Amino acid sequence: MHIIAAVAALLLVAITFELIKVEHIVDVARYRAGAGASNNGKQRLVFIDLGANRGDSYEAMLGLGSKFNFSYAVPPGRLPKEMEAHLFEANGVFDKPLKFRQNKDFWGSSLLSNHPDVTAQDKVDLPAVNIGRFILQNFRAEDFVVVKMDIEGAEYDVVPHLYSTGAYTIIDYLYIEWHKPLVDNEPAKAAAAKNAVDQMEKLGVHMPVYDTNA
Repeated sequence: MHIIAAVAALLLVAITFELIKVEHIVDVARYRAGAGASNNGKQRLVFIDLGANRGDSYEAMLGLGSKFNFSYAVPPGRLPKEMEAHLFEANGVFDKPLKFRQNKDFWGSSLLSNHPDVTAQDKVDLPAVNIGRFILQNFRAEDFVVVKMDIEGAEYDVVPHLYSTGAYTIIDYLYIEWHKPLVDNEPAKAAAAKNAVDQMEKLGVHMPVYDTNA
């Protein structure tokens, strides 16, 4: 099992701790070097966690946690434990440093100042990865790619980005936790995300309901 974690520096320790509990290793060096789109022609099984938090969705993907029961089935003859995991925290559109709002010393954070869980107004500078580019550069349409997205309102930017860049053509399953109250005053943004979802579903991306109530 390869776990390639691209995480904000503030959260790396927490995510590493959680993954060690399930006896897996965070291979940051391999991520920095670039995993590459080639795997000797063998279909890769990939789990991309946008909004990895403490890594508990990764545990759920392996069937080791109760946060959520993912409803996809890996290709015949393959096992969930074969999936390589790429864990991201923060936001997946921008590739320049971001100013991020943290929830004091707890595990939560958001790019949106109006998020109800944001209690600290101090901003923290974090590095970022363009997730559309990351998917297109590292994986092939032949690979089995599952993306889970829980990014505290930023999904309304990232989902249209996945559609407009064509990154969705690599994705088999896309699980999104929506934070609708955060865009109540931005109907155009909500409509753009809905249109992207509708188009991606028509073009073959499976998008089961995902809601952890967390």
